[in-house]
Order: sequence, then structure tokens, then C-alpha cells
Amino acid sequence: MQLLAIIIDYLKKFKGHVISLAVLLLIVLVLSTSAIALADEQKFDIKSSQSVFSKSFLDYYLARGISWDIPEQNLSISFPSKSYNGDLISSIVIFDPTKTDIWPTLPINNFGSVYKVDLYPEEEIILSKPATIALPDVGTTNKKHNIYVWQKGDLIWTKLESITDFKNKKVKADFAKFPSYFVVADDNLVWEGIASWYRCKGGLYAASTIYPRGTKLKVTNIKTGKWVIIKVNDYGPDPRIHPDRVIDLDSVAFKTIGKISTGTMAVRVEKYDPPVGMKNKAK
Repeated sequence: MQLLAIIIDYLKKFKGHVISLAVLLLIVLVLSTSAIALADEQKFDIKSSQSVFSKSFLDYYLARGISWDIPEQNLSISFPSKSYNGDLISSIVIFDPTKTDIWPTLPINNFGSVYKVDLYPEEEIILSKPATIALPDVGTTNKKHNIYVWQKGDLIWTKLESITDFKNKKVKADFAKFPSYFVVADDNLVWEGIASWYRCKGGLYAASTIYPRGTKLKVTNIKTGKWVIIKVNDYGPDPRIHPDRVIDLDSVAFKTIGKISTGTMAVRVEKYDPPVGMKNKAK
């Protein structure tokens, strides 16, 4: 209110002076920017000792459907059209988890950074259609990488259904509630990477360096969702030569879920323990 009174008094004294009006507008702009920055700090707990990066996006109309990209951090958030009918301000903050403990114990084998996404001025928002967050995949192993989410009031982190974007080195997941905190972590039971193929007598076999001979595995083509059950009968591929490969399938297994002509494909590999009496099959 004091700022508004000063502006009105200034306009009365210097009405009609273009230069004075320009100066006034510049002052208002600076003060507004400072107010937004202060609001960011208060709303999103942005403190130099805790956060390593922060950025706000202003005056976006979510009903149109938009995408917020931060190339320097290799992360983005996409909103489908009509997910929210109104104007909001979004803030993305990256925390160093070693310098704060406002959340529960992080998932094991996490990649270190915690990401907070919020929309305001509302205290809590649930979108009518989920948004998609894409976080950098900085894992050094071929274990599947999942995004975990935590919201205030939760006792633990919740694993989201996550998809790996191998080309852009990102992990993606859908969510609808704000504010939310996110972290990426390894999955100890599932592996993802590239599969090649080789010729073998019979069929539905594979070479693995992770699982011993005789182990039955479920191998899924990440792009199509098709899967096949195979048995490990050989050792390979050599991780020193092909660090991105998690398995080599025989030609029969490979053709069951993909095209031989492609040479390789992105797959998900997990141990298969069928229920008693259930036959193994491809789908």
C-alpha cells in the first residue's frame, strides 16, 4: 500500500512528463522483480545453503498445453492442453540432499539431486491431466532407473512408472500433484540397456553377464512393450567392449519381440519366476 501511494503522488506531481513516467515504470519493474524473487524464496524454501539451482516460469496459461525446458540441467516438464484452466507461476528448484533433511530417507542408490516443482499462488494443485517430468539420467550402471516422488505428509518416497529415454539420457514419469519433490534412483531388480542377437541351435536363449546359466528371464522391448521368456545358456556380452549392452538374445528370441534387421534394440530385463503350473510364453 505504501508503494501504491508513492506512485500515485509521483504521477500527480509529474503528470505529462514522458521521461518521468519512464523512470517510474523502471522503478516499478525493479521492485516487482525483487518481490517475485522474494516470493520464490519464501514459497519454495530457496536458500543458498540448500539449493544448487532454481528457475521460475511466469505468465503461462496452462490450458494451452506447454513445455518448460531447462537445457543446462537436461530437464523439462510438459503440460497437456486443458490440464489447468488459469495462469500460474512455476518454480523448479534443485537441492543438494546432503544439506537439508526436509524429506524422508531417500531411496537407496539415488543419483544425488532432489528436484522440487511447484505452482503458485495456489497452496496445492492437482491437474486434471498429468504432466510429464523428464530428469537427467546420470546413472553409471545398466540397472533400470526410476523416478521417485514425495509430497509433504507422505511417510516414504513413491516409485513412479518411469520410462528411460536412451537417446536424450533422460528418465520420464507422469504426475499431477503440486508441490512435489523428485529423485532418480537405481532399481535393484530390473536392468535396462541394449540387446543384440546371435545364432543358436534351438531357440529362446540368451547370453548374460548378470545372471548365471539356467536362469529364466523376462525380456521386454521398451519401445513396443512386447516381451519374451528366455533361458540363459551363455556368457556375454563383454561389458568392456559393449558397456551399454545388458543381454544378447538368440535370433528366435530377438525376432519374437523385434526385427532382426535393426541389429539392436532397447530392452528391459528382469528375473522370471512363473506361478506354479503356468507355462512360459512370449507376448
